[in-house]
Amino acid sequence: MARTHIEIPVNLELVTTAYPGSVDKSKTDGLRPPTLRHMLRFWWRALHPDYAPAKLLAEEAKLFGSAATGQGLRVIPVTNPATSAPVVLPETQVVNNNSPDISLAYMAFGPVTLQGRQFKNAAAAIDPPANASSLSVVYRFRLALSVEPAAAQSARLEILKTLGLLQAFGGFGSRSRRGYGSVQLVVPGSPLTNLAALRNRDDYAKSLKGFLGFCFKTPDTLEPQHPAFSDATRVFVGNPCGSSKVAHKSAADMYYRLRRLYGATYNHADIGEDTRRMIDLSAPPGPGALRHSTFGSAFGLPHNYFFSSTRETPAIEVYTPDGVQALSKLGNNTAPKAGTGRRASSLHFKVVRIAGNQYLPVILWMPSLFLPPGYEVRFRHRRRSEALAPPSTKATTILFDGGNIDRFDNYGAPLGSVAFSGLLTSGWIEVK
Repeated sequence: MARTHIEIPVNLELVTTAYPGSVDKSKTDGLRPPTLRHMLRFWWRALHPDYAPAKLLAEEAKLFGSAATGQGLRVIPVTNPATSAPVVLPETQVVNNNSPDISLAYMAFGPVTLQGRQFKNAAAAIDPPANASSLSVVYRFRLALSVEPAAAQSARLEILKTLGLLQAFGGFGSRSRRGYGSVQLVVPGSPLTNLAALRNRDDYAKSLKGFLGFCFKTPDTLEPQHPAFSDATRVFVGNPCGSSKVAHKSAADMYYRLRRLYGATYNHADIGEDTRRMIDLSAPPGPGALRHSTFGSAFGLPHNYFFSSTRETPAIEVYTPDGVQALSKLGNNTAPKAGTGRRASSLHFKVVRIAGNQYLPVILWMPSLFLPPGYEVRFRHRRRSEALAPPSTKATTILFDGGNIDRFDNYGAPLGSVAFSGLLTSGWIEVK
């Protein structure tokens, strides 16, 4: 039987600085087809919170292909070097701890490294223009898929929904969950409205609400086993800004301030609840229930600390089932290896551009099962390892809704609490 051929042209415009990576750190290959394919897989999975792991893999193979099912969705680049050539940032660009851009450097930690008391670019980046113009960095692709005729309509709709989620919340490259590499899509036939036609934040929020309602008729009430939308998902949109950097920074400032309040000041005049908890965890536990990991662990693991006064490097990490088994043979007081697992953040930052060269910061909270069965959250310090209870969502709730964060002196004595103004009390709106 003849198969139906689906082809969808996609243009992706870079909105915020991207760190795509390459074999040579001083260069970058830009947005490559395998990268876009991986992005599409992630957001396609997010469409299906009700799929158990086995069904998720089976249905994914039907669309994207596998060794067993053969080729699926193809991502075909359309060469356009004039508009897709990367601009490499100078490696000497430095942001110090007192800089107004410190929050953006914090969000880029990894490709941006800490050297002494300075942040420095350690990897090449693609930097879009400050405002939209004909010189914007644009990548052009064609998505192609051959399917049985009866499946053509549903397959096309699945692809368009996936592209819509990528448009609303996604990006590419290192630190894309922190807003770097945000992309704007132009997709003929997409159910998501052309963002360049939206006049203001309210128009955007209304459009996004309609699109999410189109994708998810009834939000799933169960905790997804993989990153996916559910009734626990929350979406926030900030005030419009005149440039993508200012929009990105407005979101980064909120997150950075929260993490600082849970951590320590640079002069360690006082410390927050997470730093206090790391100090407490450094002492062996007494009898009783598992102790809790830091609140910041909810934003992803591993969670590494460095105490400059003592040069100590305790960490909260993820251990795979193999790692847990190896530790059980060694014992808790034998020097363990570092955990080899990771738990990516459920918090996604994004910047979108609407009409009049206005830029909106967007934050998505998409929680799911924190770790699969057999994995463990563990505290590691010196020669000791300790299993911990998964983190609570207190910090995320305070980020969104505001609340009080306790502070302590260096000896652990309470100093009272500091009020944190959350997103909803700082001019942001929630899409629901």
